[in-house]
Amino acid sequence: MKCKNCGAEIKNDLRYCPECGEPLDTPEEEYAPAEDAAEETPAETPAAEDAAAPAAPDAAPAEAAPQPPAPKKRGSAGLIAIILAVAVVLTLCGGLFFALRGRSAGDKEEPAATTEDSGAALTDTDPAPTADAVVATYGDHELTNELFLFYYWDEFYYLYNQYGSSITSVLDPSQSFATQEYQDGQSWRAHFTENALTAWVQTMALCDEAEKAGFALSTADQTELDGIGDKLTSYAAQNNLADGEAYLRANYDACVTLAGFQEYLQGTYLASGYVNSIHQGFMDDHADLADQVKYNVQVRHILIKPAEDTDAAKAAAKTEAERIYALWQQNPTEDNFAALAAQYSGDDGSKDNGGLYDDVSPDQMVTEFNDWCFDESRKVGDTGLVQTQFGWHIMYFSGYSENYYESAQETAAGEDYSAWIDPILAKAEYVRTDAKIGFSR
Repeated sequence: MKCKNCGAEIKNDLRYCPECGEPLDTPEEEYAPAEDAAEETPAETPAAEDAAAPAAPDAAPAEAAPQPPAPKKRGSAGLIAIILAVAVVLTLCGGLFFALRGRSAGDKEEPAATTEDSGAALTDTDPAPTADAVVATYGDHELTNELFLFYYWDEFYYLYNQYGSSITSVLDPSQSFATQEYQDGQSWRAHFTENALTAWVQTMALCDEAEKAGFALSTADQTELDGIGDKLTSYAAQNNLADGEAYLRANYDACVTLAGFQEYLQGTYLASGYVNSIHQGFMDDHADLADQVKYNVQVRHILIKPAEDTDAAKAAAKTEAERIYALWQQNPTEDNFAALAAQYSGDDGSKDNGGLYDDVSPDQMVTEFNDWCFDESRKVGDTGLVQTQFGWHIMYFSGYSENYYESAQETAAGEDYSAWIDPILAKAEYVRTDAKIGFSR
């Protein structure tokens, strides 16, 4: 499967793309940020700043500019942590979401799991939570209901961070998630539950790897973890609450505790720090490729298809392509090329758009088409004739896309990283007991 955002090949059931950090397999109408969504998370919401979100793309160069846009760094190492639970708590901003708004839900595909007792927690009922009830096991790891609730609600907060006040276009935070359909008959509660369990088991699998490798938390992460109690106490005071645990209960669930929160953070910090260090190691291994950058391009074409699969028909198609090419040269502008594409092109996928393919990435098109587009000498305004298995293409190079591709270093590091992490996550099979999952809101 491919990531819809960056096109990277995803070889395993990851929750987020390890290249660009975006959620995988999420319906665009549900997870693409709404147009009117707040650009920043409201101050009263404890949603994390999404440090992994790609920066806004550089503006495309003017048509006459002969050079591609300046390289846009992907920041790969910082993105890898997003495969874990998007720990809203990493940058808690001190608000009280539920005291002000209500509640809600988030995303993703689960790894292999065995369900012992399914049903109760995934229906319209609200079983009271028992904090120490074990709701899932993975090897020697046990997921208590309390820890599960941190993963569960951070799924919702991640979604809220994407939408802001426009979240009501996706679901109603004031209503039970169990009664709102996500898709195909699955409720938002069930959807968030699947994602939370996936986040937990992936985190535990990576924590095991970190411990085997002797990896320890960074000084910064350990300092953050040690100071979380004081931070929560401060937030509680700002909201007229008794203490940090009262603040956590207001934003998560009635059964959560500071100790449970610290345990949740410990695992998240350890797994995140470890995978980032591994990815950085792969980046260092390919440092010699750091200055090699691939760019996505914009190209127009007019396809002339042969009437049949014969040499004579192919020759006739070439003659027709040459005729149209000569016709364009009488008025050699991009607008005229677009008009001729609309009139003559046999490519139904682009003719109504003036023959334009935007954001074409290397190796996306057939070989001959690709090689023409990504020739090292290619400049804006270049034209030519190219033959492929589909016929003859009259080509016009429009320029470089606003979206960037990745550097050769990032490509190589990403391949190494996937080869490393895929087998780890593929083995992350767990047993779940749905009937023991409880919610107090």
